[in-house]
Amino acid sequence: MWLLVIVLLNIVPGLDKIMVLNTFATSEECQSERNRIGFEMAAAYPYERDFVIACQLNPKHSSIRAAEGSKGESASSKRNMRTYLRAPS
Repeated sequence: MWLLVIVLLNIVPGLDKIMVLNTFATSEECQSERNRIGFEMAAAYPYERDFVIACQLNPKHSSIRAAEGSKGESASSKRNMRTYLRAPS
């Protein structure tokens, strides 16, 4: 299971530093949504550089890795990886 998260780079009272936005079965689904949200946020908040949108494999669901491997996922998507999309400069 892949988690789409937002990481706040500055402390905001009342908010967690890392918040799960959604969950996905594959890294490709997560990355597609990460791109969409990241670009929309960059357009809506062009001068804000205090967040990162990321996809991360949920370590609590390591059995998902084996299932993904049987579906022909690439080696890079089977690793516990993080991909980041920063707001464009």
